[in-house]
Amino acid sequence: MSFHTKIFLVILIVHIVVGAVSVFFVNNIISEALSIGLNPNIKADIENIYDASKEEVAARKRLYNYICRDVLSEIISESVIEDRDAVRKVVLRNISKYTDLQAIYINGEELELLKDEEREKRTYYFSQQPYNSGEFKCRFAVPQIVLTNQKSLLNVISVHDSISGIKKNLSTFYLRAYVFLFGISFLTVMVLVYIFIGAFLSPVSELKAGIRRIKNNIFDQPINVDSKDEIGELAGELNRLSNELRLARERESYLERIGSYQEIARRIAHEIKNPLTPIRLAFQEIVARYGGDDPKYRELLERSREIVEEEIKALSRIIDQFREFAKMPVAVREPVKADEFVEDVMRSNNFFADRVSIELNLNAPDAVSEIDRLLMRKVIENLVQNSIEANAGKIRISSCLKDEFYLLRFEDNGTGIDEKIRDVIFEPYFTTKEYGTGLGLSLTKKAVLEHRGNIYLDREYRNGSAFVIELPLADT
Repeated sequence: MSFHTKIFLVILIVHIVVGAVSVFFVNNIISEALSIGLNPNIKADIENIYDASKEEVAARKRLYNYICRDVLSEIISESVIEDRDAVRKVVLRNISKYTDLQAIYINGEELELLKDEEREKRTYYFSQQPYNSGEFKCRFAVPQIVLTNQKSLLNVISVHDSISGIKKNLSTFYLRAYVFLFGISFLTVMVLVYIFIGAFLSPVSELKAGIRRIKNNIFDQPINVDSKDEIGELAGELNRLSNELRLARERESYLERIGSYQEIARRIAHEIKNPLTPIRLAFQEIVARYGGDDPKYRELLERSREIVEEEIKALSRIIDQFREFAKMPVAVREPVKADEFVEDVMRSNNFFADRVSIELNLNAPDAVSEIDRLLMRKVIENLVQNSIEANAGKIRISSCLKDEFYLLRFEDNGTGIDEKIRDVIFEPYFTTKEYGTGLGLSLTKKAVLEHRGNIYLDREYRNGSAFVIELPLADT
């Protein structure tokens, strides 16, 4: 399983757990929010009050029935039931104890006891009592507050039941809405997370590929990561490591190759030097022993002797260069202020100024590098001499700091170096000079590599040639 997939699955599981927990809590919150003011206990209390009010109404009905019987009994005891005025007097005499009694009906005839102007708006209770000779009925005006309270309680209970139903529907609606919105946001977040993880891990894939290239000794393809975070810093460190490994491999390979060439140079110098002296002596003896008087032959011998001796001198110079190359010592370095060292070298070679214009532009006065003075002096002198031999009229020597390296740059306006041979100019025995051995730049590069540095040709420079020496700064 890839790292990308693992991260995605972890985030997915975390979101699912968070979503389930949030749905649980949201459901409880919605239920609590909707239950404010609609507590089931409140409904029970209201129903108890309503039951009590119904008991009150039932008690009042029983009272009204008792009053109606009492009125009928009193009328019968007075024996005035046939006289309506007498009946009115009997009832009105005791009206104070007849609560809410408004009228009586005897055989369908209404006998109003108290005037009631609000009769059309009132609620009445009729109590009918058995009567032998006919019908007897009482009308009571029920107090409005009793009916209003009971009606209000009924409305409250009805509203409570309605809201309870609505609450249940709302709770389901809100929960579904939350789940829907959470699902939409969840899918959106997961899509964005997947895209983000892909973008985030893309540099990691590039790092992986870069490390694989380094492992396979491929150092010419840097890791391309543009981020400014830790991934970018890691990519930069890996690129520096790759460059250092490349330089180390090149240095090791070059030094091994130079070592083998040094052994070859030593043998060549030995093999060539041995016969040179006998050849010179033999030819001199031939010339000396000629006792003839042929002037043309004498002239030929003298000219041949000069040619042989000149060629022997040339071979001796080559042998000396081979010996120098073969005996080139290993650098013995010491901390030196690099700019001051360059200035000293140029002052001690002031004869260069008679042949070429030299400009110093040294910008690293405090840079300290570990230098073998003898070897690095020869490096500087050789580069200046090469510029002079390339017909340069001006040489510019500059310095600067880059990362952890001291850079010394040599620019000239000479004939330059042909593009076709730029890759082989540091190879031993390669030369474009008629009498050169091709060891100058090889010795120069070997000396720089012995300083754990590097030297290269600036291929972008077009006004002549430009060489750059990189030397590591000394540890402080």
